[in-house]
Amino acid sequence: MRKVSSAVLLTACIVALTVLPASSQAGHEKHWGYSDSDETVGPPAWGSLPNDSVCGIGKEQSPIDLPSSAKLNSSLAAPVFHNQPSAVTILNNGHTVQVNLQPGNTITLNGQTYKLAQFHFHAPSEHTVDGKHFPMEIHMVYLNEKDKPALVVGLLVQPGGENQALDAVLSHMPQKEGENIATPGLTVNVGDFLPASRTYWHYSGSLTTPPCSEGLKWFVMQTPISLSTEQVAAFSSIPHMDHTNRPVQSLDARQVQLVSGK
Repeated sequence: MRKVSSAVLLTACIVALTVLPASSQAGHEKHWGYSDSDETVGPPAWGSLPNDSVCGIGKEQSPIDLPSSAKLNSSLAAPVFHNQPSAVTILNNGHTVQVNLQPGNTITLNGQTYKLAQFHFHAPSEHTVDGKHFPMEIHMVYLNEKDKPALVVGLLVQPGGENQALDAVLSHMPQKEGENIATPGLTVNVGDFLPASRTYWHYSGSLTTPPCSEGLKWFVMQTPISLSTEQVAAFSSIPHMDHTNRPVQSLDARQVQLVSGK
């Protein structure tokens, strides 16, 4: 792994919000953020922003607190991955670092195919488990046939050894907002960093950033993946990435169930 600078090592924290593809974020880049001190842009204010009222009034918002006591529902289908190596570009969009992939990676669920557009990072995690955060969370955003975000796979990150499958990405974190890195020859196979155990918390939710659109299928893997402290810090110590999680939202009338796959 390329050595992380001393500045990167200053703050280790970690995760998915669901960030829209870069082409879909116009109009949302400047007027919202995660600041606890600025009441005009922080999460409590999102619902009052233009065209973002669902952030405040929605009843199926993400993230949520995931219960370890959730029951397995054997009648529910689990997503099936179809992965392949992909060239990537790595974008600092001011809210997260987003890894955009070329077409070719898909997931199927109940006979429908969804296309993987990108994955991105949150630190600390947006979802909690029994009220506890993980250092980081990764969100893999899949699009439907209309190229709209429709399904998200969440990966919780725990401290551990160096993750070789994500090393190339974490070694090329763009430090400045708007910086977009394309490294010739760099490819990523998302299947290489997925956990072998495929049990998920499943619920109906939303994007975790404005406009907080609802109707997304969420599958958060129950088994965390591991990153080293230095790898987590490669993201979380970027000056404006030290706190990139939306607070957990009310479950309201929804149910969280476990789904088991392969």
